[in-house]
Amino acid sequence: MRLKYWVISVVLMFAVGQAAVFAAEGEKAKECEGGSCPLTKKADCEKQECPEGGKEKCDKDCDKCGTSECPKVMATVNGDAITVAELDKQLEPQFEQYKKMGREVTDRIKNMMRFRAAQGKITEKLIAEQIEEEGIKVTEKDIDAKIAELAEQNNMTVEEFLKAQEERAGVSEKEFRKRAKLGTGFEKLMEKVSAKEDLGVSEEKAKEVYMNQPVQVQASHILIDTREKDEAAKAEAKKEIEAILADVKDGGDFAEIAKEKSDCPSGQRGGDLGFFTKEKMVPAFSNAAFAMEVGEVSDVVETQFGYHIIKVTDRKAPDASKFDEEKEQIMAQEEQKNKSQFAQTYIQNLAENAEIEWNEEYDPRQQMPQRPAQPVSKGGAQDK
Repeated sequence: MRLKYWVISVVLMFAVGQAAVFAAEGEKAKECEGGSCPLTKKADCEKQECPEGGKEKCDKDCDKCGTSECPKVMATVNGDAITVAELDKQLEPQFEQYKKMGREVTDRIKNMMRFRAAQGKITEKLIAEQIEEEGIKVTEKDIDAKIAELAEQNNMTVEEFLKAQEERAGVSEKEFRKRAKLGTGFEKLMEKVSAKEDLGVSEEKAKEVYMNQPVQVQASHILIDTREKDEAAKAEAKKEIEAILADVKDGGDFAEIAKEKSDCPSGQRGGDLGFFTKEKMVPAFSNAAFAMEVGEVSDVVETQFGYHIIKVTDRKAPDASKFDEEKEQIMAQEEQKNKSQFAQTYIQNLAENAEIEWNEEYDPRQQMPQRPAQPVSKGGAQDK
């Protein structure tokens, strides 16, 4: 079974791990030497901070240095600049959404959004460098196949899928093809660099994972919400849920009654909550559900959400005799986890070994308000 790294890359190419990116933040750009000012220091050129002898080279790299038109750099990765302008273009839909919500887009908010977007750009650039270095090729046919695969997964035609990307995410077909190219390249890269790694899972390990799975129950419920009701209204709600319980006990169709009476969105599904572990639900609800047998209906259960009637419809617990039925699925899931971890570690290592510099003017980490120092008593403890 060929497990894909492409989905992993879609996530990782837009958000490199904080620790990995921050690892290089302390690195400072080399000063201009011998009349040479690196292109990556255009922001310094704009401020005319290049050492004497370097300014001429700066002007050559940016003929508008010293003016407001000189490109402002958010960050650089291995000498490649990420400008504020390109980030703002990418973030414009989000800026507009903020405004529509009546929220002011302050410089600090902009810089935080730029910072997150720049992290994604850094990851993209590092991945692209490795794809080129490994000699990996992604053809237009590869991109077409990937988009067709994604469209099929979403039960859409290619045309519908690409249109949806533009309407829902503001991503043009050209931009999406660019992302698909990078994602497909990353998938090929991971397959190449992990070829000598043992990322598979043994049957013994899969069985261990299976037997350590927590017990799950599947349940449906009917809820009468009391969260915004006063005591009198709660008393009426209690009478209502008790009347519903009487109908259920008299043989009423639980699912149909849930559709009609329940205040929970799950009512549309007949109250079905699917499978869940004991820790997933609030204690009062879980304690009742996990104490019941399949097919059993509870009495009225009260939680902070209101009054519930619960019906347990199924139960799953590890059973060694049934391991073979789920073996392949568990082995595939665990292998995918290993591949995901491998990919994440690979990208973190790229970031740790890259030369990443941030322009302090736009770095939100440099703009966090500092807490005033607290007076310290003679004993060493802070005064209260």
